[in-house]
Amino acid sequence: MKRGKSYILVALILFALGLAILAFMSTWAKKPPDPPDSPETLGPSPSIAVTVIVVPNVFSLSQNYPNPFNSSTIIKYTLPEAVWVKLEVYNILGKKVATLVDSKQQPGYYSYVYGVTGRASGVYFCRITAGRFQKSRKMLLVR
Repeated sequence: MKRGKSYILVALILFALGLAILAFMSTWAKKPPDPPDSPETLGPSPSIAVTVIVVPNVFSLSQNYPNPFNSSTIIKYTLPEAVWVKLEVYNILGKKVATLVDSKQQPGYYSYVYGVTGRASGVYFCRITAGRFQKSRKMLLVR
């Protein structure tokens, strides 16, 4: 075979190889068809609201914040089950000065803002009773 014809043969082989690569690439790069239940085939998708409910696994009464406090403080507690809850405040002599909560509550995280009016500066105790769980925390009111 002459040299000129061999160049033409190589060029034809390369051209055929290029066409094969292009054909492969065009089929490979095509978007696959949408599944039958995709939003594009069913129309606009409806709005979906997801609510995540996180339930604590232990009873707790956190330290109030801020402590010491002036006019109000936040008291946080958790309930892992539905129980009757009493949240009360006592003075240093053990006298009950306020009942903040006295009701049945569902499991969850709770916070109570205790606004203090007409109380003297001093040490107070916050006590929670929830079912068989009882806990007290010391609070300091500074005027």
